Amino acid sequence: MKKKALFLDRDGTLIQHIPYLHRIEDIRLLLPVVTFARAYQERGYLPIMITNQSGVARGMFDEETVQHVNAHVCKLLAAEGVFMQACYYCPHHPTKATIQAYAVNCSCRKPLAGMLLQAAADFEIDLNQSIMLGDSQCDLDAGRAAGCQVIHVAALQTDQLILQAASESTFSQQKE
Repeated sequence: MKKKALFLDRDGTLIQHIPYLHRIEDIRLLLPVVTFARAYQERGYLPIMITNQSGVARGMFDEETVQHVNAHVCKLLAAEGVFMQACYYCPHHPTKATIQAYAVNCSCRKPLAGMLLQAAADFEIDLNQSIMLGDSQCDLDAGRAAGCQVIHVAALQTDQLILQAASESTFSQQKE
């Protein structure tokens, strides 16, 4: 039986947005998202982080730094009862890369669905029963391209019906 996932963008969704974040001391969880993710995890959704990290391509930090930051985000989330199944990131940028190896038109950079498709293959996920939560149009477009329901993170802060649905039953309507 295929599983359901809650795909979560990192910067601006799971954590406060800081451009080109590379220091763990700057990480701040966004608590409405933590509450939402925990509720969906309790209903059988696998929480999975999906994040573009073009700072690697731009030479601002390396992939090891991204992995270190992601691991710290996961540690903070675990302390709140949210256990990430995996973290997928795209280090590429087709036009702004200063490191040639990362100057590629890849299929993983959102708004393309490559990271979600890879997660679906890795974890046997039914994308049509899954949700993508993000703060930008490229997050929502990636979710749609993969066949997921999509939710803009601002809805969690303004629409109490979403939080109520998360705490009472499985989310069944598409919100943007």
